[in-house]
Amino acid sequence: MALPVLILVQLWRLARADLIAHGRAPQGLVERFVLLAGQHLHDHRGIGDYAAMLGVSRDRLGRAARRTTGLSPQAYLHQLLIREASELLASTGMQVGQLAFRLGFSEPAYFTRFFTRQRGESPAQFRRAARARRARGDQSYADWP
Repeated sequence: MALPVLILVQLWRLARADLIAHGRAPQGLVERFVLLAGQHLHDHRGIGDYAAMLGVSRDRLGRAARRTTGLSPQAYLHQLLIREASELLASTGMQVGQLAFRLGFSEPAYFTRFFTRQRGESPAQFRRAARARRARGDQSYADWP
């Protein structure tokens, strides 16, 4: 009885791997989108560009991303940018203008508006708060040895 079950499980795994490799499973499509987003995040490409690179429509990419991540593709890209910007603001003394250009923004003012809209505080306010937390000794689990 166990052998047929093991064979069926193995066949299911092989079929799933094939679906992911060829982009027919939503998770596989989103996994490829995530990889592309990491490679082209600073290029500020449109969702249509990502969909074209993946060989799918914008709608299909959007549905797959929402189903898998709970976010639209655009929201996912914004989340990545904010995460990287927050890390740079908290851990470097880089000027906001330099940081904006490093993240692919053409204007520091646009980056500041984007950051403020996403985080609810300006980059300068975020940096001051991060420095205050560090001075108080607030640490995350990532800081543990």
